[in-house]
Amino acid sequence: MKAGNRIGLRLASLVFGVAMGIGAQAETPAWTAALGHNSSGSQEVFLAWRGAPVWQGFQPVVGGSLSSRREAWAGAGLAYTWRGSDSSTFVRAAVMPGLYSRGNGRDLGGPVMIRSSLEAGWSLRAGGELAIGLSHRSNAGIYAQNPGLDTLYISYSMPLR
Repeated sequence: MKAGNRIGLRLASLVFGVAMGIGAQAETPAWTAALGHNSSGSQEVFLAWRGAPVWQGFQPVVGGSLSSRREAWAGAGLAYTWRGSDSSTFVRAAVMPGLYSRGNGRDLGGPVMIRSSLEAGWSLRAGGELAIGLSHRSNAGIYAQNPGLDTLYISYSMPLR
């Protein structure tokens, strides 16, 4: 297993363990903007829309990213948020199948990629959210080459009320 995949699995295990003690609440639709650094050495911007929960607290999410090396990705999927008892802290996980364009960045084996992400954050008094997260893009082994791409990011979400 590659080092990036091991780090992603360890982070996922840690966040999942913490999240098991946090309850789910109804979420508000929001726009999110994130800035990060990915494992191909690029700076990356990610923009997304999260809708109102559609089933058991799962929210539809649509997003896209572009890096300084012109790596581009766009996809859609589901997100789930666990809130702390005081509602000011949260853990959010998302899975989004999508399409990737290499640009001048890393060859990930093909265009179909799944973006999984985990983030932990805080609700702000003004109504927004600030979070730190890790995303991983991978083709899940459908192509012979599958190096994956990890991005460490900070994000701000603005509720759509």
